[in-house]
Amino acid sequence: MGKMHELLAVESTLIGNYNRDTQETIKVFDKPDQFQRNVTKKEHFNDEDSHLNTVETKEMTTTVKDRLDWYRKSATNLFDAILQKDATNQLASADVIVEGRTLLTGVPATTLLMLESKLQDLRKVYASAPTISAAVAWEWDTNENLWKTKDPMVAFSTKKTAKAVVLYEATKEHPAQVKEVFEDVPIAKVTKEAFSGMWTSAEKALVLGRLDKLLAAVKKARQRANEQEVVERHIGDYIFDYLHADVVV
Repeated sequence: MGKMHELLAVESTLIGNYNRDTQETIKVFDKPDQFQRNVTKKEHFNDEDSHLNTVETKEMTTTVKDRLDWYRKSATNLFDAILQKDATNQLASADVIVEGRTLLTGVPATTLLMLESKLQDLRKVYASAPTISAAVAWEWDTNENLWKTKDPMVAFSTKKTAKAVVLYEATKEHPAQVKEVFEDVPIAKVTKEAFSGMWTSAEKALVLGRLDKLLAAVKKARQRANEQEVVERHIGDYIFDYLHADVVV
């Protein structure tokens, strides 16, 4: 009697053999002439020509029974393996232990296999979570339960205002030369605070680290669960014995 992981290791081979033998058997059954022996006799009416009499025999390649007996082996092996795997899975379980702490108890092997896949999906989700800019100083706002900029950003609203600029003072000979120019004059102070619902890089790294530890623990738990002794059960022969009962050939 083997371990569960040994049965899982050969399962794909058993499935491959079963699929191959199924297709080959169907192809052979599509050629009925292989299952028939033909005997052709030629007898002359004239006794003087009796030495020319002939008997030709075309032998059959196989019989339906022989072919099904051959196919039965791969089918029975697969049916029994699936039953044994499912029956063992009813018993195979393990605890998920993270950093010495038992996080999950008695998790079935099939659930552990699912978790191993889904936690990888979960990691992709968490890895895509945005983080606040490290170039800006942030502080936690307990009222908002959000991060906010520590130092508000200050800017000014301006308005263009016309102003006369004397280019040349007046002289006895020439009047003064004046040019109208526009300048931006501050008219309001604008203070901007930013609030963020994003994580910090440290928070994100902390959770991703925990996810990696959990994923590793689930993999180890699945390996321990697969140390379960295989439940020895069989169904293949019962199926074929029932199907072939009272069949002569």
